[in-house]
Amino acid sequence: MTRKEIKKLDALWALAVKEKAQYKCEHCGRYDSRMEAAHVAGRRYRATRWGTVIPRNGYDLCGHCLCHVCHQQYDEHGPLEPEIVQRTIKVMRKALIQREATRQVTKGQVFEDIKARLERIREGFDNSPYATKKSEPPEGDSLLLG
Repeated sequence: MTRKEIKKLDALWALAVKEKAQYKCEHCGRYDSRMEAAHVAGRRYRATRWGTVIPRNGYDLCGHCLCHVCHQQYDEHGPLEPEIVQRTIKVMRKALIQREATRQVTKGQVFEDIKARLERIREGFDNSPYATKKSEPPEGDSLLLG
């Protein structure tokens, strides 16, 4: 996969995560045009970077929407991290995603397949529990994917 394709998938994934949360921080409830999509297992794990199928749970985006302050607390393992995990992703879901992140082999990931899945989720045509109807981003948060 090229760097350009990876950037496009990252942008689609971030929009899907933000739309799922309707552009509100899933921890503190803040509504802001600077919402950030946080990876549960980290971007370096390509197997879950743009979501994955979790056995018996279906497709999971493997992310959550946080404001900048909450995202910092989560990423830097600050004092609010356990509360953020419990409120936004739950301990069991985090463990499942982390297991999948380290267990799966990422060879053969196909840009078009991942892109199509993320677009179906954004349009609300995916049957995953994390699919959502498309919502409008707050003003100033548009992103060109072309």
